[in-house]
Amino acid sequence: MSRIDDVFKKGKVLITYIMAGDPDLNKTYETVLKLEQLGVGIVELGIPFSDPSADGGSIVRAGERALKNNYATEDYLALIQKIRKESQIPLVVMAYANTVFCYGVDRFFARLKAAGGDGVIIPDVPFEESDEFAPYAKNHGIDYIPLVAPSSKDRIQMITDQASGFVYCISSFGVTGVRDTIDHKIHKIYDPIKLPKAVGFGISKIEHIKELGKYFDGVIIGSKIVEFMENNQVAEMEKFVKEAVKALGVKK
Repeated sequence: MSRIDDVFKKGKVLITYIMAGDPDLNKTYETVLKLEQLGVGIVELGIPFSDPSADGGSIVRAGERALKNNYATEDYLALIQKIRKESQIPLVVMAYANTVFCYGVDRFFARLKAAGGDGVIIPDVPFEESDEFAPYAKNHGIDYIPLVAPSSKDRIQMITDQASGFVYCISSFGVTGVRDTIDHKIHKIYDPIKLPKAVGFGISKIEHIKELGKYFDGVIIGSKIVEFMENNQVAEMEKFVKEAVKALGVKK
């Protein structure tokens, strides 16, 4: 039983994404611990990449800021190890394929497990190429979390067969980023998924969370959190997260 499995067994889960290393690793460490205190159940840590094909503007800018620090992949894995000494919150790494390849696929998952990581999302790897990563994740006890899109209808079962932890259900087409409206009927596409379902991409309003929380096991907030951090709006971020936790009905 993984930490991710445990948190979903308790009820609805608020998941937040932050870019590791923006503005620096110490701030990332502090933010993870603060998010846990506020009621966040899982934190996704983005590893910055120079060509982030799935990311919208705010996350791209965060990645650019982080890249200027010249951290290596090992520095991000060491950050997870540091967090794990103070917290048992599930940590999911979102990394692009080239980052994992360059570190060494088996070595990456072995090190992620040793550091205390729980899951991985590799957004630029389609199902047809997932065998280059998923078996290594499984061998080292790391949950391999796929993304499924509204266009995945006939492929959902195939994509999620090798998944564990939860499935990342994309709320709309396109890249990440704050959106004014979300199609709340999107859940019907994802109903056949047996693993816990978390919905993300564009969720930025409390009303989004209230409505989607009726149909999904978890809600993912990314760009909204990153924008708060970009603008140094710490109090505003904390207020929003508290409201999101309440709207989702998270059990503390």
